[in-house]
Amino acid sequence: KSVVVFGKIQIIEEPEKIISICEKLSYKFTSDKDYIDNEIKNYADKTLVLELTPEHICGKIVKES
Repeated sequence: KSVVVFGKIQIIEEPEKIISICEKLSYKFTSDKDYIDNEIKNYADKTLVLELTPEHICGKIVKES
C-alpha cells in the first residue's frame, strides 16, 4: 500500500495544545502515566509539533511477490 498526501503544514505553538497532542500520542505506545508525565514535563517545551491540513490524497495497492 502506498499513499501520498499533499497539503499545508503549520507549526503548533500553543503549549497546552502541544501537551495535549503529545499525551494522546504517548498513550498509543505505553500506559505508564508517570513516564508520560515526566517526559512531557521535561521535553514539551523542546518538542516541535506540526499540523498537516491535507489538500489532496492519492494512493495505490501494490502487489508484492
